[in-house]
Amino acid sequence: MTRTLSLCFGVASLLALVGSGAARAAPDAYVSGTGSDANPCSRTLPCLTFTKAVTTVDAGGTVFCLDKVTQIGALVIMKSVEINCRDVHGEIFAPSGDHGVHIATAGVVVSLRGLDILGQQAGAIGVHFTDGNVLTMSHCRVLGFRGTGGGPGVGVLFAPSSGNGIFDVHDCAFSGNGLPGSGGGVVLQPTGSANVRAVIDYARVSRNTFGLFANANGTTGVVAMEVNNSVVEHSAQSGISSFTLSSGVASTVVNGTWSTLNGGSGILAQGSSAFVTLAHSSVTSNNTGLNPTGGGAIFSYGDNHLVGNVSNGPNPNPLPLK
Repeated sequence: MTRTLSLCFGVASLLALVGSGAARAAPDAYVSGTGSDANPCSRTLPCLTFTKAVTTVDAGGTVFCLDKVTQIGALVIMKSVEINCRDVHGEIFAPSGDHGVHIATAGVVVSLRGLDILGQQAGAIGVHFTDGNVLTMSHCRVLGFRGTGGGPGVGVLFAPSSGNGIFDVHDCAFSGNGLPGSGGGVVLQPTGSANVRAVIDYARVSRNTFGLFANANGTTGVVAMEVNNSVVEHSAQSGISSFTLSSGVASTVVNGTWSTLNGGSGILAQGSSAFVTLAHSSVTSNNTGLNPTGGGAIFSYGDNHLVGNVSNGPNPNPLPLK
C-alpha cells in the first residue's frame, strides 16, 4: 500500500511539473494600447509595450498587436521573434539620438510586420542591425530619422560585422531620413568580412539624403542588393548607389524600378568593384541619370528609360537579352 501511494504521488508530481512547464511556455505574446506590463502578455491579459512582450515570448515566437500600440523608447531585440501588427500598425517612437529598433544577437531571425518606426527628426537610426542572420520587414514605415539629436540619420542601417546577413523588404516606405550630406533611407554597410544579401520589393523611398545605398567600403565581403518594383525619389543626393573604394564588392540589380527627381545621380556606381545592372527600369528627371565613377560600371539590358535628366550620363554597358 505504501509503495502504491508513493508511486501515485510520484506520477502526480511529474504531471504537475509538466503542466507548470507548459503554462510557462509562451510561443505567442500579445500587446494592446490598453494593456499593462504587469500582465503576462496573454490574449486576455495583454502587455502594453513591445519590450515586455519580446522579453516574455519564447525564442522563435510571435508578438501580436490586438489593436494600435504605441511604444515610446527604443526596442532592443535579442532573440528570434516576429512582431506582427499587420492590420493595426504599431508605433515605436525613437528617443532623440537613439534607435527605434536594435538587433544585435548572433543567429537571430527577426520579422517586423506593420510597424511605424518614427524618428521625429531627432532619432539616430530607425532599425539598426549589427548582428544576426535574417531581418525581414513588410508593411512597415520608417520615417524622420534626421539625426538632429545625434547619430548618422539612417532609416535602416544593416551593418553586420561577420557572417552572411540577409535583409528582405516587402511593401515598406522609408522617408525623410538622413543628415544634410550623409545617411539616408536604407544603408547596407557591413564591416570585417561580412556579406550582405538584400532584396527590396515594392518599396517607396522618398525625400532621404541618399535613397538606397549598398556600401562595401568597410568589408572584404560582398554587398548584393536587388531592388524590384520600387520608387526611389527626391533624394538630396543619389537615388540608388553601389559604393566601394576597398576590396569589398558592391553589386546592385535594379528591376522594374523608378529612380527619379534625385538631386544627385539616379544611379551611382562608385569604385572599381561597384556595379549596377538595370532592367525594365526608368531613370528620369535626376541631376545626373547614370554615374559610373572611380572605375564603377553600370550595365543595361537595353529595355530601360533614360530621359529628362539634366545630364543622362554615359551610355551603360550593354547586356544581351536572354
